[in-house]
Amino acid sequence: NLDSVEDLSKTWRVCTKVKDSLENGARLENLSWRLWFRQHALYETSPFAPFQSLSKS
Repeated sequence: NLDSVEDLSKTWRVCTKVKDSLENGARLENLSWRLWFRQHALYETSPFAPFQSLSKS
């Protein structure tokens, strides 16, 4: 599930570590970073952002 900023962050970190071992690994890393950044930007600009972090507690 890649709906959360945390999940996308973990995916990006894994892609960063394995990029040299995979064909087109650098492209996969770039894509994962772009997805993370997009979700992060949407989360940060959401008026409900403070409440979303509280609901995960």
